[in-house]
Order: sequence, then C-alpha cells, then structure tokens
Amino acid sequence: MTQMTFVIGGIQNPETQVRRRVSYGLERVENLIKQGQLEKAQERLNNLEAKFGDTFSLAELSSFLRQQAALKIELKDYPGALEDLYVIQAAGVTARYSVVVGNMIIELETLLAEQQATASVEDNGIRRPPNEE
Repeated sequence: MTQMTFVIGGIQNPETQVRRRVSYGLERVENLIKQGQLEKAQERLNNLEAKFGDTFSLAELSSFLRQQAALKIELKDYPGALEDLYVIQAAGVTARYSVVVGNMIIELETLLAEQQATASVEDNGIRRPPNEE
C-alpha cells in the first residue's frame, strides 16, 4: 500500500511539465529579445521547434508560443502575434495565465483596429487634424 501511494503521489501531469532543455532555450530567447537580438532569437525559436516541437507538452507549447508572440510584437507583426496568442488561449492554459493572454489579445486587437482605421482614413485622402497625429 505504501509503495502504491508513493507511485500515485509521484505521478505528474505530462502536460504541465517543461523539460530543462526547453526551458533553458526559451529563457535564452527571452533574453535575446530583451537585448534586441531579434534574428538570433528567431534562430533559437526555429531550433527549439525543430528539436522539440513534435513533443512539446501543453506548458512547453504555451511558453514557446508566448516567446514567439513576443518576438513578433517586437518585429511589429501584430497579426502573427495575435495568432500565437489565440492558440495559447484555445489550448486551455491556467486561469491566471489565461487572463494575461486575454489582456494581451485585447491590446493587440485594439492596436490593429486603430491601425486599420488610420489606414482607411489615409486611403480616403482624409487627413487627421495635427493634434491627432
């Protein structure tokens, strides 16, 4: 009975596990983004996906996509970042993390809507007053 309890108590949900090598790689990507080394960050993400992508746990996939979204935001690829965030949200992450992702989605959707409105106004030849530019 004790041995059975130990085995059951030692079971971890594989979807919440993050392998050390994946975690280290994602931390490195985060640091590269913070340092503005965006090409190197993209290379690292590509390498991580090539090595581990087929076997990412849910936690690893969410972390990977979060870093990828952060990189896309730095590159001003807001639609691409939104796609990554939508996948994270649909994957069913924790409630606290879901709120953070939800807030990021709202901010990016608002930014894109503003950009589209500005582009529409400019396409119609209407110039905004100087205090709105």
